Amino acid sequence: MKFILLVDDDETIREVLAETLKDGGATVIEAGDVAEGKSQLASLKFDAAVFDYELPDGDSVELVKKARKSHPDTKIIVASGRPDLAKHSALKAGADLFLSKPLDLPKLLEPLREWGIIGNH
Repeated sequence: MKFILLVDDDETIREVLAETLKDGGATVIEAGDVAEGKSQLASLKFDAAVFDYELPDGDSVELVKKARKSHPDTKIIVASGRPDLAKHSALKAGADLFLSKPLDLPKLLEPLREWGIIGNH
């Protein structure tokens, strides 16, 4: 069983993504902000993480750095509706992949499949 941390402040997006990832065979732990995401990162080892860049209590750069430091093998995807602002910062912090919002689900799922995090369900 693979574990994915999903951090997004938009509950609807989080629910849709969580269900899609669960359909791929992963266990998905959800968080709505940086503080909750940090708490989850401290309590579990994740195989992958999907972070919204802009969160109510900061940006996900903190989460990327924490995940990279505590779990160097975790695959990290950061998404934002403002790629001009977020892409460079997210990748510099250690994200493996940056995606623009609105998310194109195949572009999110393909690398997770390639990395062996989810199956082809």
